[in-house]
Amino acid sequence: MSERTDHFDEYALVQIQQFGGHIVAIEANGWRGTDDRLGVAGSRPGGHFFSVYWSINANYRVIEAQDGRLLADFDPLLFQHPVPPGERYPDWSAEVTLGPGALRAALMAVMEVRTGLVFERGWLGERWPTYRLRY
Repeated sequence: MSERTDHFDEYALVQIQQFGGHIVAIEANGWRGTDDRLGVAGSRPGGHFFSVYWSINANYRVIEAQDGRLLADFDPLLFQHPVPPGERYPDWSAEVTLGPGALRAALMAVMEVRTGLVFERGWLGERWPTYRLRY
């Protein structure tokens, strides 16, 4: 906790915990999980990576990769058709209403459906093993 804001642009602090066959990473004050290359690498071989990101500046990002292939990389606040350059919408996005309002809750519900793991709000206050990842 003492390092939460002392490290910007140097490294991310990532807390990691395993729940059954899932590995959960919480990055309380950073954006390392928005790197699609991390998602692709983290899903190899035969794995599944799902990341939901938001910031106090209303920046959002969803990254999903499976078996080393990028399935989703988009900002749900800018969700539009045709797909903007640099964004990748997944097949499931046509079935979900994403927009202002309860966006965070909607994204967490999508994460639950896509991964089969229910996010527990209490995780945010627990002490988990914490690692530094360089940007």
